[in-house]
Amino acid sequence: MLQEAITHTLDTLPVPSRSDEYVTLDDYKLWSMMQNDDTNEWFENLVNRNHIRKVFKSTDESEQRKLDRMIEKLDEEHIWYWRDDLETNWYEQEMDKEVMLIDKDGELNLLSNRSKIIEDLEPFNVNRLYVKPSDRGKVNKIKKDVVK
Repeated sequence: MLQEAITHTLDTLPVPSRSDEYVTLDDYKLWSMMQNDDTNEWFENLVNRNHIRKVFKSTDESEQRKLDRMIEKLDEEHIWYWRDDLETNWYEQEMDKEVMLIDKDGELNLLSNRSKIIEDLEPFNVNRLYVKPSDRGKVNKIKKDVVK
């Protein structure tokens, strides 16, 4: 939300390589911008703690198809959304990254070979969809049609 609010006002965020511009964008300046810009919906939502809302979460393939249909509908209705995709493999078994153990006999072993917990960890995907608070009602109606 903060990035959307700033780019709405400044068009682009100052980049760290342009230090003269970057250091001028401190907390005080941002707070002043938020307090004084009545036209920026993002600032208003931040100041009032009216943050974007999660409206959908998918963790499996069937839910993913529903999420894709929701996004199609939001695009058709020109509704802003933010999609948060998380893919995690808890413990990647690559030799240069893997944790090694020395057992009681002094032998070197891979943690994944010695731990049932590590062996049972499964990769997973989680996708979340967020919308502006002002669009939540419209999006919930779309969601009812999509989730059927």
